[in-house]
Amino acid sequence: MHLARNEKPSYNSQYDNGFKKVDTVLLKPIPLTKANVNILIDDGFYTQAQIGAK
Repeated sequence: MHLARNEKPSYNSQYDNGFKKVDTVLLKPIPLTKANVNILIDDGFYTQAQIGAK
């Protein structure tokens, strides 16, 4: 979102690619389970019909 507004993003880590350290944004993974499969629908990745969730 920051880049779309021509703002500098806030980085939370650096990745050493072997040549230099690159500013990086590390996201916290969310394990997908039957109990939270609705996040795929809510975020618009899939429809309920596509994944068969109720």
